[in-house]
Amino acid sequence: MNSSQKKSVGLVKAFFRGEVKRLTQTPWPVRFFFYCDEEAKAYRLSNALQKLGHKIVSCKPVEDSDRWLVLSEEMLIFDNEVLVERLDLYEVLAFEYEVEFDGWESLMPE
Repeated sequence: MNSSQKKSVGLVKAFFRGEVKRLTQTPWPVRFFFYCDEEAKAYRLSNALQKLGHKIVSCKPVEDSDRWLVLSEEMLIFDNEVLVERLDLYEVLAFEYEVEFDGWESLMPE
């Protein structure tokens, strides 16, 4: 790991410990994972996420499963409050659309 990567890892750790409020100053792609037990639920959820400004990365059956994956992406400024707000929203959406919200991921800023 080079010194730039070490600095980035340190910043990310500080963000998750709550020592740094904002990880990026510009919007960054964050992906959110939802699992659905029916195709119709997957498409309804995808539509709702698009109305919220999300790009739908994937809406397809999970291999070797009877579930569907909806993978959406939203550009966010990586801020603790924004992330908590989004996680709360997606838990509510999951309940409303009878799907499972499975979390999020993002590439580490350079």
